[in-house]
Amino acid sequence: MADHLTEEEQIEAIKRWWDNNWLNVVVPIVAAALIYTGWNFWNDHKEKQAEAASDEYQALIELIQPAGPAAFDDALKAEAGALATDIQTKYQGTMYADLATMISARIAVQDQDYATAVSLLEGIVETESNEALVAVAQARLARALVQTGELDQALSLVVTTQSEAVKALYAEIRGDIYVAKNEPANARTAYNQAIGSLSGQQYAQRSILQFKLDGLPADEAVEAEAAAVVAEEAAQG
Repeated sequence: MADHLTEEEQIEAIKRWWDNNWLNVVVPIVAAALIYTGWNFWNDHKEKQAEAASDEYQALIELIQPAGPAAFDDALKAEAGALATDIQTKYQGTMYADLATMISARIAVQDQDYATAVSLLEGIVETESNEALVAVAQARLARALVQTGELDQALSLVVTTQSEAVKALYAEIRGDIYVAKNEPANARTAYNQAIGSLSGQQYAQRSILQFKLDGLPADEAVEAEAAAVVAEEAAQG
């Protein structure tokens, strides 16, 4: 009988414990289940969102690709601009939104709306989301700032870079800025640095840089040295 009463007492003790502590047991289990379900849902949502953003951006690229580097016509500007804006709005904070913003900035530059282009490109640079993308955005921002007359600010963006991929581009833009500042000697140095950073296969870009170099005023120091050599040879003769 004592054993029977002891068992009843144990059951009663368990009931009392459960009444007092069931929340402490159930809530963590439910919370863990909700967190697990929510985490899986969030991951699935992010994955689907990334796929949708990729598909829309691919559609944008396929839309503008036939134009190449040429200016967009009015119909293409309208369609590409609307699609780019849609991507920026729906996928804000993603790399696809930044890439679409680059397209919007290109359209703004084509429309000579340099203030808008500057604003768009500054937004990409400030995010620091992707090193390679930011490096290209800085180059385009510098070119846009040249058009607005902010030469010193433009120059500060392309003074140096750790990326070998844009080293020649940055040097070329420095040269363009120095031309705008009427500093041909500095421009010559920058263009030569750009040529030195090109790979052996970049023939077209090398030709463009050489054309820019040839268009610079003659280096007075070099001319003076050449004239001194000619004078010396004449005196000896």
